Formats: sequence, C-alpha cells, structure tokens
Amino acid sequence: MSGEPTNLPSGGSDNAHPSDALDTALDAMFDEGETEESNPDKSGKADATDGTETDDALEENGEETGDEGETEGEGDELDPDEATLVTLADGTEVSLKELKGGYLRQGDYQKKTQEISNLRRDAEAKVAAITQQEAAFSQQHSQLQTTLDGLVDYLAQRLPEEPSTTLAMTNPGEYTRQKAMYDAAVGELQTILATKKQVNEQGQQVAYQQHQERLNAENEALVAAFPHIVDPAKREVFNKGILDIATKLGFSPEELGTVVDHRFLKLGHYAAIGMKALEQQKLGKKKLDKAPAITSGRNRVVSPPTKALQNYRKTGSVKDAKQALDGFDWS
Repeated sequence: MSGEPTNLPSGGSDNAHPSDALDTALDAMFDEGETEESNPDKSGKADATDGTETDDALEENGEETGDEGETEGEGDELDPDEATLVTLADGTEVSLKELKGGYLRQGDYQKKTQEISNLRRDAEAKVAAITQQEAAFSQQHSQLQTTLDGLVDYLAQRLPEEPSTTLAMTNPGEYTRQKAMYDAAVGELQTILATKKQVNEQGQQVAYQQHQERLNAENEALVAAFPHIVDPAKREVFNKGILDIATKLGFSPEELGTVVDHRFLKLGHYAAIGMKALEQQKLGKKKLDKAPAITSGRNRVVSPPTKALQNYRKTGSVKDAKQALDGFDWS
C-alpha cells in the first residue's frame, strides 16, 4: 500500500467515498459483520413490479397455467415414507424412508460381520478338532508301537537256538523236536515284525492324510482372518511380508516352511506391521532432529488499529483507509 499515491485527483474531495470493492474488503478484514442496507424504496418498487407482471401473466394464461398445474400434480406422487417424519431421541427429525434405509444398511453390515465371525469360528473349531484327532491318533499309534516293540524283544529273548546238523545225525528225533520249536518261535517273531511294519506304514498314511487336512483347515482359518488373501496376488504379497520379517528375526526359509499353525503366520503378519511402524517412527524422529529450530517472530498486531478504523468509518476517505491498512503487520 506504500506505493499507492496519496494525493487525490484534481477537483476531488478528501471526503470522497472509495469504491465498493475496497469498502467490502475492509469490512471483511475487520470482521465487523456490517453490510450496507439496500434501498427500501427501490426494493419495494422492484417487488411490486414483479408482482404486477406475474398477476397479468397468470390472468392472460390462466387456462394453460391451470392445466399445467393439474398435470404436474397428477404426475408427482409423493412417497408416504418420505413424507412421514420421525423424531429421534436427540430431537433430530428424519424421514421414515431414511430411517428404513439406514436400518437396512446397518442390518446388512451386521449380517456380513456375523457371517465373517461365523466363518472364523467354524475354521478355528475345525482346526481344533483336527488337532485333537492328530494327538489322539499319535498317542494310540505310539502305544501300539511300544507294545509291538515289547513283543519283539520278548520273543527274541525266548527264541531257542537252532539245532545243529550233528544232532540230526546222532539223534534225529530230538533234532526234529528242537527244529519244530525253533521254527515256531521264529514264525511268531516274524509275524510280530510284519505286524509292526504294517502298523508303521498305515500310521504314515494316516498321518499324511491328517497333515493335509490340517493344512487345509489352517489355510481356511488364515483366509477367514485375512479375507483379502483369497486373491493369489495379494496372498503372494502377504507371504513375502511374513518371510521378510521372519528373515530379519533370524528364521530361515526352511524353518518357516515347516510352520503349519496359522496363528504363527498371523503373528508374523502383525510383527511386520509393528516393525514397519517402528521404522517410520525412527525416520520421523530423525527428520524432527534435523529440522531447524523454530524461533519466535515479531509480535504481530492481533487487534485492528481502532483509531484509524474509526476515522475511516467516519470519513470514508481513501487516506484514512490507507492508514488503517498500513497499521497491520503484513510480515
């Protein structure tokens, strides 16, 4: 404002009013909230003229206007739910249509939330059931193996010596008796050994089937916890994030490949989120430490220059307006 000429044009008056734009800018700046009142005479004339012209137009086109009104009234059917207002507990009034729409949306949201919760509960229950089956089978299989091992040891200790060919030549009858006893003991031992081998093979097959069922159940539980990983691309990103955090914590990919329990994968996922948050926190602290110190500047004028403003409102001159504006700290 210092570059603006202060001298008025020749023939002008020092009390001449500035333009409306300047006056409006000053009023907005000082937040006085005052506006110029409109000319009541002009407003009254304008309203009267508009009313007269409107009445004439209605009288000249009365029939057409009436027909159009009837046609519009017949075509616009008001929704009863939209016209019915309901007062809520806080005093807010909403239409019955909005109330029904909000209720349906809330119900749909609750239904979907409940469905997801049910899926998670069912998946967790399935995992728990398979885990119990695995534990029960493992215990039974271990007990059976222990029993068979005991029988093998017992029969091996009671296994008689095989009779020699010399006995067959000197005492064929005794040889035949001892040979029969030996063959019977060896047969029992071979039967137990064959049973043990069969039990081991069947146990391996059952354990493999249970392991596959466990993997499927664990995967279902993981998907129920993170539905977005149904997408193969997002699942790949999810797995990579867990592998990265596990590697940072000292686990090898081979060790991670042996993890079956989906809870450990959930733990790895949230651990990755926590590690990322810590890294961002450290980065933000470094930026804050490197930021220059904030110094307090000059005290700015908070309240407007009252005297200059009063002078401007009394005179309305450009000179007083300039002095009022110059009183502010624009830095």
